[in-house]
Amino acid sequence: MPDSGYKHYFPIIQVKFIFVSRPEMVYTPQGQKQPVHSGRTEIEIRPFVATQSQIDDYMRQKESEDLEILSSLDATMDAIKDDLRKYLREAGEKFPEDEKKEGKKKNDNVWGMFGSLGGSFKDLFGSFSTDIFKTDVSKKISREREGEKEKAVKEAPGRARLLYYVYKKALKMYTEI
Repeated sequence: MPDSGYKHYFPIIQVKFIFVSRPEMVYTPQGQKQPVHSGRTEIEIRPFVATQSQIDDYMRQKESEDLEILSSLDATMDAIKDDLRKYLREAGEKFPEDEKKEGKKKNDNVWGMFGSLGGSFKDLFGSFSTDIFKTDVSKKISREREGEKEKAVKEAPGRARLLYYVYKKALKMYTEI
């Protein structure tokens, strides 16, 4: 991505395609049947402004959704595997029993117990550090970030319009000038 001058807030365009299809069997002039899919596509283009952490969170969320889909497929395959083994056992097939591995036990020594307490004290008392000049710097940074956010808010809809214009041109659709 070229350097656009944005450091904290970025103009983002989200494009969502919703495709609904209806298959039909149609006879060709030669008397053969062939499937034809007819339907519609809805395209939603949404401009908005997001920070890098929000973008990362969104990407992690989409990745976890993908992993959930894969895990549900894995669970389905495991159920099929269990059914197949059951039917094969009924038919007389023999399988070696799966050995379950026991997890290693945690180290139950005294230092492990106190080590976790040390981390808790660090979390509790680590936030008490103060800086006198921190407030002036934070006000300046917040003003700069607000200016950057306003610039991104103004630019995002223009980028969405440009995307829509290029999309229509690519499909050789009518575009207003």
